[in-house]
Amino acid sequence: MRAGAVVLLSLVSGCASVGNVQRADTLGKGNVQASIEPGVQAVGAGGTFVPYPHLDGSVRYGVTESIDLGLRAGWSFLEAQAKFLLTKPGDPKLAVSIAPTFGGIALGLGSASIGSLHFAAPVLIGIKFGANELVLGPRLQGYYVFAGSSGTSGGGVLVLGPGATVGVALGLGDRVTLMPEIGFAVPLIGSVSSIGGSTTAGAGLGGFLGQFKLGIMFGKQRGSIEEQPADEPPQEQPRRYVPPPPDGSQPNTPPPPPPPPPAVMPPPAFPGQ
Repeated sequence: MRAGAVVLLSLVSGCASVGNVQRADTLGKGNVQASIEPGVQAVGAGGTFVPYPHLDGSVRYGVTESIDLGLRAGWSFLEAQAKFLLTKPGDPKLAVSIAPTFGGIALGLGSASIGSLHFAAPVLIGIKFGANELVLGPRLQGYYVFAGSSGTSGGGVLVLGPGATVGVALGLGDRVTLMPEIGFAVPLIGSVSSIGGSTTAGAGLGGFLGQFKLGIMFGKQRGSIEEQPADEPPQEQPRRYVPPPPDGSQPNTPPPPPPPPPAVMPPPAFPGQ
C-alpha cells in the first residue's frame, strides 16, 4: 500500500519543481538572467522516502521594472514563468510579488496519448539585507495527468495541494547570485474524470513532495537599493539687503574689501644725447 502511494504520487506529480529558485524582486527593465538549478527531489508516503536527482535551467527577461517573463526546461519538462512585482521597484527593504508558472509535456503513442501538466501560484516575499534577499514563498501547486485512446476512452487526475519554499539569494557581485532553497508540497486529489464517465472528488494521498535546490544565477539584477541621482552641489544663497540703522551708524556687517592700489606707470625713457 505504501509503495503504491509512492508510485501514484510520482506518476501524478511527475518531475515538476516545487520551488521558485528566484528573488521576489524583479530583474529590472532590459536585464537578462540565466540560471542552473541542480538539486534533489523526494517523494514520501507512509514512511517510504524515495529521493532522486533533479536539474533544471531557466532564462528570465525584465520586460518592465515590475514584470519578468521566462522559461524553465529540464526535469520540470518545459515551463513558462512570469513575475509581477506588487511593491515599489528597488525598495531597499521589501519586495512582494506573484510568480505564476505553467508547464508540462504531452506524448502521442500511435492512437494513444498521455501527458502531464502542472502549474503553481506562489507569492514571493523578499526581505532584503544589502545585496542579499531572504525569500519566503507560500504557494498552491497543481497537477493534471491525462491519458486517452482515439478519443473514445481515457481520463485524467487533477491534484491540488498547498506548499511553501524558503530560500536565500546571496549576491556575489553585480552579475552572480547563489541561491539555496528548500520547498515542499502536500498533494491532495481534487478529482478523477473519464471520457463518458463521472467525475469524483478525492481525498489526500497521504504523502508529500520535498525538494532542495541550489540556484546559480548569471546576469544583471537590479540592486537592493535603487539608483539615485547624484547629489546636486549647494547653491550660493543671495545676500540679503540690510538697511542702515536710523542713527547713521554702520550696520554690524563685515567691511567691504579695500580697493586695489592704483597702478604706477614707469617714467618715460629719454633718448640718449
